[in-house]
Amino acid sequence: MSWADCEEESRKLIFQKSEEYLQSTDTNPFQGTVAVEKLQSYLKEDYKEDYESAVANLKFIEFLKLKKEKFIMLMIADPGQSEKSWRVALRSNVHWRQGDAMRQNHKMEFENNVVKDCIHYLYGKPNHSTDINNLTSIVEGLFNMRRGDLLRLLGRHHECFSISSNVDGSSKIISLTFTNNIRSNNYRQMRGSFRH
Repeated sequence: MSWADCEEESRKLIFQKSEEYLQSTDTNPFQGTVAVEKLQSYLKEDYKEDYESAVANLKFIEFLKLKKEKFIMLMIADPGQSEKSWRVALRSNVHWRQGDAMRQNHKMEFENNVVKDCIHYLYGKPNHSTDINNLTSIVEGLFNMRRGDLLRLLGRHHECFSISSNVDGSSKIISLTFTNNIRSNNYRQMRGSFRH
């Protein structure tokens, strides 16, 4: 088999695996668009040699655009975020917009649960503060959420949380910023997962 034949076989495989990824409810549960970076990471990890051979010197987005009849490429920003990112869907999936709406609703519900539980946890701490490592270890366990993702989420909710360094600068402290509002906004109705 020639080098060109190997490259063509790799391209077919990468296109096929991309299509399967977008069709699978395991990897695309809402059947909407998928972040191009997420698809690319999956292919690089599970099909490294074929990915490198197929994509070669192209950007992955350009590679997917080679199959315009199969893939739709979109720049989309999630609600509440200003940054747009590349997402991909199958052209045959005429319901990708509904899938995206369901994904975004699920994401917002998940974020709200994390924020409520962080408020609940901090409300029970002295000065409504704790070392960020304490909070992240609990959140990682409860929500299967990485530290960086949690910090970005809490940063988007600066009306609720502030992050600062402790006195000696050795660690970060997270605090509630609006404890008076919590009392007046029916805090007792919030049901958190944390135990303190």
